[in-house]
Amino acid sequence: MKLAEVLIKGSDLQKRLAQLQARIVENARIQEGDVPAEDPLVLIGEYRDSVDQLVGLTRSATPK
Repeated sequence: MKLAEVLIKGSDLQKRLAQLQARIVENARIQEGDVPAEDPLVLIGEYRDSVDQLVGLTRSATPK
């Protein structure tokens, strides 16, 4: 994979992580008795998957 592709994918993943973080916080802060619009546990799973992708991308781009 070319360096430019790695940088673009890394940037996209970082943006996705920021969006997911905001959605997690938004759905975790609800009034007692209310139901969140999205399941925070599902969002946390998506966040972890994106972190794993970013780590894998970083490792693949690191010279050996």
